[in-house]
Amino acid sequence: MKAVNSIPAYVERSTHFLAIVPTVQHLDLHGTVCDLGTWLGRGWCRVEIFSLLLARYNTNPAIVVKGGASSPYMISPTVVASRAPGFGSFTCCARNHVMVDSNGVEKAIPCEWHTRGGYI
Repeated sequence: MKAVNSIPAYVERSTHFLAIVPTVQHLDLHGTVCDLGTWLGRGWCRVEIFSLLLARYNTNPAIVVKGGASSPYMISPTVVASRAPGFGSFTCCARNHVMVDSNGVEKAIPCEWHTRGGYI
């Protein structure tokens, strides 16, 4: 959890922000495709990009690399601002707050959204 909580600090101190978002099949979820749209929909990815937008010393926009024949491009602050982190998707909620451990035992996991009082 400390690593997750430190994401904004890492982004703030970074000189460049690259999002590598090729269109690929999800490894664990059959029939699920991951791409720029799914990246922009994930709550923690939104935290990263918002951190960049709000970083005190930020002078560089995020650079998005979609893969394939697409050229890298800079993501617009307007695109970022329209995607608040708290309204993104979180893995805990998608998995009904249950994870299977390495022994195959289901364990309850806390909600990333609710444990923060709805503020991400």
